[in-house]
Amino acid sequence: MYLESFHKVLKHIYLEGKRVKRLDKTINALIKYSRDSLYKRLIKLSKNIPTEKVQRVRQSHNSSKLIKLEQIQIVENKKVYIIRSLSNPSQQHYIIKTDETCTQSSCLKCKKCDICIHTFQCSCIDNVIKANICKHIHACAREFISLDGNTENTVFQDSDMTEQKKLMDMVATSSHHKAHKNQTIISQTQMILGLSSTNEYSNENLQKIEKKLAEVLAIMNEGGQTHLKTVEEVNVQRKIDPQLRLYSTKKKSSKTSIAKPSVNEVNAIISGLKDDNNETINVHNVFDHSYS
Repeated sequence: MYLESFHKVLKHIYLEGKRVKRLDKTINALIKYSRDSLYKRLIKLSKNIPTEKVQRVRQSHNSSKLIKLEQIQIVENKKVYIIRSLSNPSQQHYIIKTDETCTQSSCLKCKKCDICIHTFQCSCIDNVIKANICKHIHACAREFISLDGNTENTVFQDSDMTEQKKLMDMVATSSHHKAHKNQTIISQTQMILGLSSTNEYSNENLQKIEKKLAEVLAIMNEGGQTHLKTVEEVNVQRKIDPQLRLYSTKKKSSKTSIAKPSVNEVNAIISGLKDDNNETINVHNVFDHSYS
């Protein structure tokens, strides 16, 4: 899903929905996309807006307060725990301490419990399927690991600032590109292109130039390691094919529609309403008889 979303943004926004033949344009679009993504991340960090996963972790932490210490059974010495389900007491959830808390800023953490997603594993659906730090893990971490439920690890406090500093350094370094070591070769190649388009040479000089250029290309190619393949003719002005849309295959219920009355039927109804004897003439136009 994320890959399809990225492809749609790259193709329809940065490449304007066109079929790109040149590789440099695609690389330029990717650089612009990474630049915009970098600034979006900086904006989110500066606004301190929690993501959906962080909100679910906080919600699980608040729900874990309903689990009391008496409901937690220790199987091994602070390694394996058993908690009965609050909704279904006959069901048990097993919590295993697998690893230490990560110090990386990109890892999903609970700051109050001083744990990350890799610290514990639980057998409930919230942890196994949804990859969330469930309320059972929060309860075990709060009761047996954390010294104080209101304290936060200093490493986690500075994680957002550390990530923001790294992103700012990336922005600063990307704006100051170093001079390319092959700049002299590039400038001389541009001079050759300019001279070849403006001057005319004799056949003897053309043969000498082609021979020297072949030697230069052989040196730069290092024995022919680079093999350029022919590319098919692509119309760059042609728009790409639209993405396939999914339509519902459910059959619509056919409702019986009442046909509009004919002129004879309308006249018969009017005359029947005006008649005092309450007798109406039924005009039947549909042929529904069969003769054998």
